[in-house]
Amino acid sequence: MARYAELLSPDDIAEIVAEEGTDPPAEGWVLFAELEQADIERLTAERLGRLNLAVQSYEDGLPVVVLSLLAQAVRYVWVIAMWEVDAQVWLRDAVDRGRIALAVNAVDAPQSVVLTTGEDFLQNADALLASTQVAWQPAGELHHLHMLDAGFQAVSSEASRMVGDASPVGLTRLMLVGRGKNAAQLMDVLVTGAELARSFPNLASTAIQ
Repeated sequence: MARYAELLSPDDIAEIVAEEGTDPPAEGWVLFAELEQADIERLTAERLGRLNLAVQSYEDGLPVVVLSLLAQAVRYVWVIAMWEVDAQVWLRDAVDRGRIALAVNAVDAPQSVVLTTGEDFLQNADALLASTQVAWQPAGELHHLHMLDAGFQAVSSEASRMVGDASPVGLTRLMLVGRGKNAAQLMDVLVTGAELARSFPNLASTAIQ
């Protein structure tokens, strides 16, 4: 099943820290996701040494940043549509800091972790920023529909990319990253779609777990 994922700004993080009395997870913007304790253990063991970043063109002028990592036969895919609110701000911040921060909270245990890439992860920054420019802005329902479609296309592309990899792949965790209330709305649609897929035997086998 897809997992909840949200873009958190420094102000969002400061508010969370003030409410919970915890230490700041990282400086700058953070990609936050809700997974399970087993996922945290896999990601912590793997770290981010093999994290892959790709820019995919969903439609002309609508690029998507895809982060993917294979950890113990589970494929983790973060999809950030560049037309989402503040997505460009997040990317520029990541480029300025030279790294990407991923925060993961377990929904089944009191456990969380923050993973950051090495400072050499974001190379060719100018080319990366140029390739992620949005030519037009989808409005209304198209904004979310294009994000959902782009998310599933990204997962399909990642599956094709890993065909030649000898490592076995079991489940896929899709994190379609939204900003604020958009994150919750996207998750609602993804959960409804997964429940619908399980209602039909021919679709259930292809549902993202």
